Amino acid sequence: MLVVLASLPAVAEAQYDRTGSLRAANTTQVAVAREEVELDCTAGAPDELECALHVTWTLENTSETAQTPQIVFSWPHEAEARLTVEGAEIAELPTIRPLTVVVAPGSTTTVELRATLTLDWNYVAGESGVQGPLESLDALYARHPLLATPWVRVRRGFVWVRPDDLRFASIGPTHVRVRVPEGWHPGADLRATDEARVLTYESPRENAPRRIGMELTRGSRGDFFRHGGPFLALGGTIDAGVRGRVGYEIGLGEFVLVSVAVDTDFEEQAIVTPQVELASWGMVLIPSLSLGVGVPVRVTSTEDHPSTVGIRIESSATFFAAAFVATLDVWPGEGDFALSILGRVGL
Repeated sequence: MLVVLASLPAVAEAQYDRTGSLRAANTTQVAVAREEVELDCTAGAPDELECALHVTWTLENTSETAQTPQIVFSWPHEAEARLTVEGAEIAELPTIRPLTVVVAPGSTTTVELRATLTLDWNYVAGESGVQGPLESLDALYARHPLLATPWVRVRRGFVWVRPDDLRFASIGPTHVRVRVPEGWHPGADLRATDEARVLTYESPRENAPRRIGMELTRGSRGDFFRHGGPFLALGGTIDAGVRGRVGYEIGLGEFVLVSVAVDTDFEEQAIVTPQVELASWGMVLIPSLSLGVGVPVRVTSTEDHPSTVGIRIESSATFFAAAFVATLDVWPGEGDFALSILGRVGL
């Protein structure tokens, strides 16, 4: 026998800012025996997904008396959702006012949530183009955060929060199954399966995290040609004194950087170098690493180091605009080389 009652008191607990988080407003002997989350996604607008969400909570009462848990959950999305209890539709979602469900002794009750979500950048931090300290930064943007336009990793999804065990008798496992269109891949906590375009997540039996990253990825997006910005560097050349550098660089795709720089010892010579680098993505606290080659053209009026053309090999580690740079200039015509260490700042 099932009875559904509308409960008037508002929940005094702090609201969760993530999706799901089924919880009881009163202490109960009812357990959440199982949580099943299904997401069936189809391609919508470019880089968007239209996903049908179906969540099933199985409430179990193993006691000898009827239990009346007052349930509430979080729904921060603008999309409308429909809640049913044993097939009976509930007029108002229990996001603020709890819903009282009577579960007969020794029986189970099924609560189901259905909604259609448009997964776009609003659901995943960082997709607005404003990079946070834990967001990945492409090589050009890592060097020029003020002027460069970042490449953006295409990530769609939301964070699902498992039920709260504070007042429920216990919380059972969570099973997630996601079907995605061709070209989309699992991110965060989802895992691929042997079945084509099906991703899953199974909560561990012990110490299961409450938050599940329902994240789907589809590579990166950005302009192939991008202006980076100017950079300044200052350091020294081993056995040759101080060296300064000024230059400008652009980006080609995600990983290729092209630059022109002028080095000087502030006394007798200048070195003009066009250069190409391959550079990795990084984070604010994890450097973007690069390796490049260039053709340095030395212009000088001294007889000890005449004007000549050489080969440059350069590597760097960039921490959000600031970098450490090691440069090796080889002068084949003289059988000589120069090793420089510099600190660089990009705008």
